[in-house]
Amino acid sequence: MVPLFGQILGCSSPVDPPTGLSLVDRAPLQAPIATLLSPEFDDGFGSAVAVHDGDVWVGAPHGSEGRLYRWSSDQMTLALSGPGRLGSHLSSTDSTLLVSAPLADRVLDHTGADIQAGEPSMGIALSRRGDVAWASGWRTSDGTEGSSPGRPSALHRDGSLLAIGMAHGPVALAIGEMQLMRPQPGDEAGFSMTSADIDGQRAWIVGSPAANRILAVSQDDLSILREWNGTGRFGHAIAVADLDGDDREDLVVGAPFDGVSGNVVWFSNMSTTPSPLTIEAPDAQGIGTALVTDGSRLIVGAPGSPITAGQVIMVPLPL
Repeated sequence: MVPLFGQILGCSSPVDPPTGLSLVDRAPLQAPIATLLSPEFDDGFGSAVAVHDGDVWVGAPHGSEGRLYRWSSDQMTLALSGPGRLGSHLSSTDSTLLVSAPLADRVLDHTGADIQAGEPSMGIALSRRGDVAWASGWRTSDGTEGSSPGRPSALHRDGSLLAIGMAHGPVALAIGEMQLMRPQPGDEAGFSMTSADIDGQRAWIVGSPAANRILAVSQDDLSILREWNGTGRFGHAIAVADLDGDDREDLVVGAPFDGVSGNVVWFSNMSTTPSPLTIEAPDAQGIGTALVTDGSRLIVGAPGSPITAGQVIMVPLPL
């Protein structure tokens, strides 16, 4: 097992960890990696990650109560706890951090105050503009509401457009009156989503982890512009970031069931040629379940297993 107490790479003395959590550092092949480690097994630590006000926030939604942790200035603290799988989904807006507790029908902020409540499965999908979804609809931060043709699994706002991804049912993606019908039965297209420029066109990037496929579809007519393929629930989590520092967007993909411990793959300049991302995190399970970047770090969730503690791995950028 990974020891519960470690050192920050480059420091000569141990860091005193807060009660119950610690920072453990690895010696990777490419760059320094800091790993946050949960002291508990099977709490889902790393199922959701976010960056807000420069701090790293981690959801641990499993167990009798869910928890939200905050990593700030080399200190880990418990920020929130509560029922209803609190911490299942996290999203940072300009003003707050959205924290879902979908089985309690609530979306909170990082202080514990309710943002939205009262709809069944409230918070099963969140966007960076403060939009939230429930079992059959969605609501924007200004109070505008809409129904969805299926249960939302992802929300993503690009400018004025709000896209709703639905991993099950006949419709995979809905944007206003436009709908992308499911490309193939059971593919879970719409499970994850982001946006990017592809060949000079603005596109929705749609994860289909049951089919191990990601599609780029035109925002103009939802035609397929590009496709990426992999293994191990490839597309369970996706992000767009400049990983190599060339001022061009790269596609980052989580595949948490690839191999023994999961994997993260990236595609330079949105190409279809994969580049492996070496992550030295012994004992990690489910690497790539969650992904987020703030431009200076790639943050990867690996929520573990019933016999393996969850981890959050922070990789400095550029690679």
